[in-house]
Amino acid sequence: MRIYIKKENVKLPERLQVHDSIIVYLEKESRKDGLVKVEKLEERDS
Repeated sequence: MRIYIKKENVKLPERLQVHDSIIVYLEKESRKDGLVKVEKLEERDS
């Protein structure tokens, strides 16, 4: 299964880059167009 997110629906203070890790929140009842929020995960030092 794949999820596609349009960039105009992502409201973040910084631009996402390829290979950034994100959390996507979706409405449980709305499988289509149910995007609620996108958060970028902070990188951790190993």
